[in-house]
Amino acid sequence: MKFHVFWTKEAEVSLGEIILYLEKEWSEKEIVNFLDRIEKVIALIKMSPELFPLSPTKGVRKAVIKKHSSLYYKIDKNQIIILSIRSNSKGPKNFPY
Repeated sequence: MKFHVFWTKEAEVSLGEIILYLEKEWSEKEIVNFLDRIEKVIALIKMSPELFPLSPTKGVRKAVIKKHSSLYYKIDKNQIIILSIRSNSKGPKNFPY
């Protein structure tokens, strides 16, 4: 089955915030490496959507991008829905996944 990837608005905003942080604190090379890693994780998800473990929220899975960030997604028929990308250093306050 071929899976299509859909990014929610929250996921787009969270990715943008991470990139802004990286631009201030790290080099362009780090940003490119981070984006490459996201692409590799999404490719893995598309090949095997249930590869990554379920988070405490029913139906949501958590894929660690790098030790400092994770991607949250869910599977809906032939879609992979990217819900959020989050820094692992942030606490659980107001985070639904």
